[in-house]
Amino acid sequence: MITHRSVLTEKTRSFAVYCVYRFVLAVLLVILHTSGVTSMWTSDLQSGLFWIGTGLFLIIAVVGLSQQFDRLHPPSVSQITTHLVLDIVSLSLIMHAAGGLSSGIAPLLGMVVAAAGIMLAGQLALLIASLATFGLFIEVYLGPYLAGESSTREVFNAGLLGLLFFFVAVTFRYLSQRISRSQQEVERFASKVQSINQLNELIVRRLRTGLIVLSKTGEIKLINRSAKKLLGLPINGDIAIDDSPELYRHHQSYQQAPVHHSKVFIPKAGMPPIKMSFSIINNSDGDLLVFIEDVRQLNQEAQSLKQRSLGSLAANIAHEIRNPLSAIQHSAQLLSESKDLGNDDRQLTEIMVRHTDRVNRIIENVQRISRREPPQSERFDLNDWLNQWVKQFQELHGQAELEVTFDPSSANIVNVDRGQLNQVVNNLAENAIRHSEKVTGHFSLRLEVDTDENMDTPVLRIVDQGLGIPEEMRLIIFEPFHTSESTGTGLGLYIAKDLCELNQAQLSYRPTVAGESCFEILFAHPNRGQS
Repeated sequence: MITHRSVLTEKTRSFAVYCVYRFVLAVLLVILHTSGVTSMWTSDLQSGLFWIGTGLFLIIAVVGLSQQFDRLHPPSVSQITTHLVLDIVSLSLIMHAAGGLSSGIAPLLGMVVAAAGIMLAGQLALLIASLATFGLFIEVYLGPYLAGESSTREVFNAGLLGLLFFFVAVTFRYLSQRISRSQQEVERFASKVQSINQLNELIVRRLRTGLIVLSKTGEIKLINRSAKKLLGLPINGDIAIDDSPELYRHHQSYQQAPVHHSKVFIPKAGMPPIKMSFSIINNSDGDLLVFIEDVRQLNQEAQSLKQRSLGSLAANIAHEIRNPLSAIQHSAQLLSESKDLGNDDRQLTEIMVRHTDRVNRIIENVQRISRREPPQSERFDLNDWLNQWVKQFQELHGQAELEVTFDPSSANIVNVDRGQLNQVVNNLAENAIRHSEKVTGHFSLRLEVDTDENMDTPVLRIVDQGLGIPEEMRLIIFEPFHTSESTGTGLGLYIAKDLCELNQAQLSYRPTVAGESCFEILFAHPNRGQS
């Protein structure tokens, strides 16, 4: 629905145009009369009365034109009506002074009536038409009477002009209403388009998936905040495609082969892996829409499928191996208790018991993976959680030396499962103090909470003084059943990484600048999964 302000603005514009027209007309009449041109219209020209009418018309025009400079007080309906009535009076005087209907001034009254049809409501527009018609009949009857004549030869012409005035008023009022309704539809459509554009901008801005619009030449037309974060680009300022070598390379590859599907890659060291895909926008420019996704969520779905497979595998293993294994273990224990058993045989039975225990722990770990429920994520402050974890860890490992560093003035909000995070950090911390003890002779551990510069999300680092992991082994340390210790099962780091991915966090091994061994947990944005 068109607003009152819109109607007022439309009337103000129409009145401004009319004021300019009226001022130009008034100046033209003054020039014509001053130059003597009007004396040729009729010998009955009354110069004094013409000056009065023209002067009144010019004054009204100047007043109306000056009102256009006052933006704070637009003309009201009553003011517009007063101007039009005074225009009819002044033009009637000019018409009488110029010789009546034959002077050619009468059509100017029709312009006033047309303006009334545009700017005023139906009844007021008809009132202006009535006054203009009344002025014609006064001129037809009163003019000859004042001149001492009794001729009514122009009555018919005045009647036709009067009918024309009413027709003009009704027609222009109808056209004005049609234009207003059309403008109303345009404004409503523009408002809807603006709302849709604002909604689109809000969605693009808050979308966790990175979005980039590229022109044919590779110019970045649009890039949202998530795309900048995922590519490791500055959040503020303009971005060019050359600022991201990976984006440039994949764009060039797609240009050469439009069926190209990019693989998962890491844009910069220390950042989570991402996947980039291209889609052509069906517009005249042939722009490209680039989707950039954090593959950690995809990994989470893959982990769910992996868990179901492992669950089935674990059930079969437990059913097929658990009972025979228990029988072997029990038999070995009974055999070791025999008094007639020699030392060599006793050592063999101990080996049997020790390795059956190890196989049994492997089965239990696999079953623990298969039984794991989806994470019960909740938002909490990582600093507060870490303080509580330290107290619990020191109760179990009182001899361990723990150093914890974080900024207490800033909240590091995460959105993960508390229990699963506790299991991950416990596993990493116990590994850390064990490896530190091998080098330093005592249990030591350092935990750091920081904010990742690229992703603007919390990071938890578990640092130890151990020997570290060789470069060639870092790619396989998270593989299941991989271990460097004879007593290990090789499932600790695998389960820890699996739990992190379930919570859309990223667990990686990254030595510190000083060469210390460090496992790093990069958390996802705390608002993930929220609208």
